[in-house]
Amino acid sequence: IDQPDKANLERALALIETLQTESRLEPARAETLVLQKAQALHLLGRAGEAEQALSDSSSGESGEHETIVLRARTMMSEAGELAAQGALDRSKARYQEAREVLKPLLLQGVPVGAAARGLYLSGVCCDAIDDADSAIAAWQKVVRMFPE
Repeated sequence: IDQPDKANLERALALIETLQTESRLEPARAETLVLQKAQALHLLGRAGEAEQALSDSSSGESGEHETIVLRARTMMSEAGELAAQGALDRSKARYQEAREVLKPLLLQGVPVGAAARGLYLSGVCCDAIDDADSAIAAWQKVVRMFPE
């Protein structure tokens, strides 16, 4: 998954599926595999399957946060493709939709790591829709959360 070309991603998926069906894994390791499978599917452009993998998981709150991130990243990828095709208004609308999807990660009580991912991605969306002030504000909050 660290080298996301199609062949490596397909091999990673096959390995993950083998491990999921043939191994007795601790719950934390099984959850890691679910998230890795969803990531690989997302990178392969199979967003529906990625969301299904996450929803089939018994991951609880952490899985909900990862599902939100995955949905937003999928929308952001679609927005980038629309921009590349010259459909700038549709692209900006899709980035705005992704920003809305990320809002639950910005609420109090969300673990710091999930909140930071949400803020960072929200900043990327703001930047893409030419809202530089909001993008900078989001990224500054991330830096305050992780000053190192």
